[in-house]
Amino acid sequence: MNKLFLGLSAVLLGLVLAAPAVNADSEITMGNGVVSRGNLDTYAAFAIIDTNNPADYTGTITSFSYYAANTNPFKLMLVDNTNKVRWLSDYINPNTTGALTYTPSTAVAVEKDWNLGVYFPATSTIPYDTTGTLAKYTSAGTSEPTANSTTLAVSTANRTYSISAVGDAKIKPGTTEFIYPANNSTTTINTSVTFKWEAASTTAPTSYQFQYFKNNAEYTGNADYSVMTDLTERTASFTSAGTYYLRVRAKDGNDEYSDWSNNKDDKYKLTVGSGSGTSMGNTTTTAATSTLAIKDVLAKKLECMKGNWNKDGITGGPFKNQGQCVAHYNQMIMGHIQDLINQIVKLHQQLQSEVKKQNDIAKEKGYSNWGQYVKAKKEGKAN
Repeated sequence: MNKLFLGLSAVLLGLVLAAPAVNADSEITMGNGVVSRGNLDTYAAFAIIDTNNPADYTGTITSFSYYAANTNPFKLMLVDNTNKVRWLSDYINPNTTGALTYTPSTAVAVEKDWNLGVYFPATSTIPYDTTGTLAKYTSAGTSEPTANSTTLAVSTANRTYSISAVGDAKIKPGTTEFIYPANNSTTTINTSVTFKWEAASTTAPTSYQFQYFKNNAEYTGNADYSVMTDLTERTASFTSAGTYYLRVRAKDGNDEYSDWSNNKDDKYKLTVGSGSGTSMGNTTTTAATSTLAIKDVLAKKLECMKGNWNKDGITGGPFKNQGQCVAHYNQMIMGHIQDLINQIVKLHQQLQSEVKKQNDIAKEKGYSNWGQYVKAKKEGKAN
């Protein structure tokens, strides 16, 4: 049992060094299966916008696929949801028929919900069937579109063309939420409060925009306070009474912002009174939040030790001196470590209780412990 306890303790404490989660790479997909289909347009000089399966993310397209029923030339297009042509390839001249690939010389920017399109200067090349959504098409004799200037006038019909595209998605960071103090807490004027929030799942490096609005639950107009920080906490004090509505969002290494926090189901607020007394409410600490917090605080302490104790850019800095900064984070680290110890002790107690139950069952069946009972079952000597 002691070995099991020590092993679990090591696992939990090992999480201190774990990195925060990062969004998995995601792939943009557009269009349809690249297969032979039963129909081929016979018009000349016209454009098609296939509205089946628009881009599922914003990002860049790296490769197009198409089915060539003949070797006639054509141009591929990306068309936004106002029917404006946003990108147009060079002429593609298939040297054979069947499923083929076109790779642009550079990746092509695309936004979520844009569609694939094709321009045929002569008889069409890519087959279709009469299923799917209402594809959009121009009349015969349409002049060749130009990127970023041509908005296609279109009619519609149910069409699914054998064209598709793939690329790399640009995913915005995951939304972060406040974890301390509890929502609807109260404090008093000129009392320092340290707000903490979850580390967002992003591509590194990560920074956070922290804001509050006094007596303004709609967050309209300019924030009463707004700052960027690379920490997952912010200390603030309030010089006047009122209800303060706070929010935070993440910014990743691609300069993409997450949605603003909303504290899950309710806007996050703090009531500041003019009297005495502070209530920060109750919070639930988990191993995940504790270990991640330790990692973050260690990084902050290191910044202090490098001399960057006022790095957040506030006049006078968040601390009066380097020693105050280091002492503050030392205290925070000890608090988080104690949280982890408490959780490990609780887990140890739960495991002891479970082992006792198993041993009691074994004893009822005439064995001295659970291990002997399990061994006898494997040998077919116990029920």
